[in-house]
Amino acid sequence: MDVAERDTMSSRAYDGIREAILDGTFAVGGNLVVRRLIDELGLSATPIKVALAALAREGLVVALPRRGYFVATFELDDIREICALRAALDRLAAELAATQPHHRALARELDVTIKSQRAAVRSGDITRYADLNMEFHSAIWTASNNRRLIQAADNLFGQIRLLVPSSASISGRPAHAVAEHAEIAKALRAGDAVVVGRLALEHARRSEDALVERFSGRADYS
Repeated sequence: MDVAERDTMSSRAYDGIREAILDGTFAVGGNLVVRRLIDELGLSATPIKVALAALAREGLVVALPRRGYFVATFELDDIREICALRAALDRLAAELAATQPHHRALARELDVTIKSQRAAVRSGDITRYADLNMEFHSAIWTASNNRRLIQAADNLFGQIRLLVPSSASISGRPAHAVAEHAEIAKALRAGDAVVVGRLALEHARRSEDALVERFSGRADYS
């Protein structure tokens, strides 16, 4: 097997395991058994281990000596760190996106996502809502037209996606979040970088508050 083929196998393993983590097939804290992954993905141990190592660097997997690999779990300090970085990225991305020539087209794209989010909230589909939440924020990151910001956001994407269902499970929080998204889209349509930056920061902080309360057992948004 040449280098290109090994890289392809590792990419397949990475994509398969990552997707299964993010869609909940592999539960948070669950043991990722290499032998089982070999059988499920039809790959050898080497690309599986390469993929697990990459996911560990991404913060989605934890490697414990003599115990194996596990889907990452988050403590309050982890959540605060993730949310602080996300808030900074979201604010800057929104400000930059508002100054781009395509800011109105971005707002129209976000309106479509928001409409779908409202439908997901009404139906109680948390998984769909979580996917659409990431779609909303990813669109703004991409629209910032800042390559290094996009790379940093992509590196954080998986950890945020793991946390979204916890926030979405709080009674009333998804509806509040969608309303906040609508205000962000409105400011982007107007091309108002100052207002959209403030709204993005406030939204990120409210999301952090929801997660902290959720993990502290005090959440109530009803």
